[in-house]
Amino acid sequence: KNISFDQIGQTLPDPFAETSENHHLIGVANIFLDVLFHDVSLDYQTPIISQHGEVSGRLLVSIERTSGSLHSEAGGEASVGVRVAIRAASGLPPSLAQFVFCRYRFWGEEEAVTVSPHTQPGHTTASFTFDHEREIVVAASEELLEHCAEGALSIEVRHVGDVCLYFKNLHTISICI
Repeated sequence: KNISFDQIGQTLPDPFAETSENHHLIGVANIFLDVLFHDVSLDYQTPIISQHGEVSGRLLVSIERTSGSLHSEAGGEASVGVRVAIRAASGLPPSLAQFVFCRYRFWGEEEAVTVSPHTQPGHTTASFTFDHEREIVVAASEELLEHCAEGALSIEVRHVGDVCLYFKNLHTISICI
């Protein structure tokens, strides 16, 4: 059946319409990157700070430099490897604990990484397990040195209002019971 351009989105759903995101920011967990100057792994229960400046829970994050060096005397290092791991979220408000996910973007990356929980949606506790681990390799530069000395990795912790809609948008399930 042929339809006119004016009928798109009225009689049939618009195939190009973007679905509205049905998730809300619980807070942001910041982990400072100065640990990357040292040969240690940092496991930290970083507070999740809400938009109102209150602690909304804790996010267990691990970060370590796995290759290269950030010290200026290293000279010819072309790249630096960093391992970021998001393990768990705990102490979240019960009203926001239906389904939680994280989103972050490491220095120099264009796309944000979305981390879904390992825990099944619909559980009733205020804790989520993520088991996310990722190795990132970035070019060593003066800008990276400055960012690691003064900056942080900000991890958004978000709550999905409609779990069914979230999974349908990911195309992982088609029916939600």
